[in-house]
Amino acid sequence: MMNMIPTRYAVFLAALVFGAGPTVTRAEQPGGMVDRVIAKLNDDIVMQSDLEEIIADQLPPGESMHGTLPVTSQTLGTLFDRTLLLQVAKREMVKVSEDEISKQVEQTVAAMKARYASETEFLKDIAAHGSSVEKLKEDLYKKTSTDFKLFAAVARRYTVTDTEVAKYEAEQRAQGHPPVAFRLRRLGVKLEGQGAGAEARAKEKLRGILDKITAQKSNFGEAVMKYSEVPGSTEDGGDLGMLSADKLSPQVFAAVDKLSVGEVSQPVVAAGFVSVFYVEGKRSAKSSLFDERFHVERQRLLEEMRRKAHLQVYDSKLVPFLPADYAKRLEKAPAEPIVTPVPSPSPGAPKAHR
Repeated sequence: MMNMIPTRYAVFLAALVFGAGPTVTRAEQPGGMVDRVIAKLNDDIVMQSDLEEIIADQLPPGESMHGTLPVTSQTLGTLFDRTLLLQVAKREMVKVSEDEISKQVEQTVAAMKARYASETEFLKDIAAHGSSVEKLKEDLYKKTSTDFKLFAAVARRYTVTDTEVAKYEAEQRAQGHPPVAFRLRRLGVKLEGQGAGAEARAKEKLRGILDKITAQKSNFGEAVMKYSEVPGSTEDGGDLGMLSADKLSPQVFAAVDKLSVGEVSQPVVAAGFVSVFYVEGKRSAKSSLFDERFHVERQRLLEEMRRKAHLQVYDSKLVPFLPADYAKRLEKAPAEPIVTPVPSPSPGAPKAHR
């Protein structure tokens, strides 16, 4: 079975080797691997490991690290933007709920498991990376905690009222762009033959499968791998990803528009299959408006922070790739980079996610 470990985790576990172009490589010392300071932004140092994490996040979905990964202007811009937003979160003493982080970690791990034929396959693949479920959760906990802080630093600066949502949704629907999106899984069976009889037989077969899923309390993604006749279902569990309303056919949109998360649509007949669609996630009009406001406020905040920033870069190969806003803030830095031992995992790491 193909490797289904999410790219950002797989890259954390791999040895990062950069090729042509500006690169930042880990120094190997007699005492083991060490990290390096590559920049200082205001009062915070920026480590090579921070840069590696950004590169992992920016890899296309499903792509693992092969060959060279040159640093880009986008990479550096994302890294420094994240650093500035974390500084805002620290200054404003943004707090995040450990329970919420732990819940998100468990949901992420469950979603990963659902992409495998069995839990045994899932554990086998993690072991092949020289890791464990516990280590995976630790990595996810750290990443999720940072993401929550980045989000809160911006989101606390504005509100979205029910009146604004209703107006926004009405305007978008009037323009033919319903402001909703769905994360769907498809389970389908082939139409054998033509006419009403063939359709009725396929629907009856599909009802039988759904009854089995309900009786056995099966995970829907696992059930799709087992029962769906749609090509590719055994590999992806019928996962269609998050799709906006305008990316769905009129038939599918009509079938899922009024559904809540966890519900299954009525059968849809199309392209030689009779299919149902399981709503694994849904973005409402309120979420869509909130996201629009979020991006506007995030950009406003970052522009303000960049104008006040003080930046030193310790690796001269990175300087030509600085985004314009950061190049303007560049100050003289020491000629030699600072090398720091990579700390061992703390025995007092948060246990809420375990």
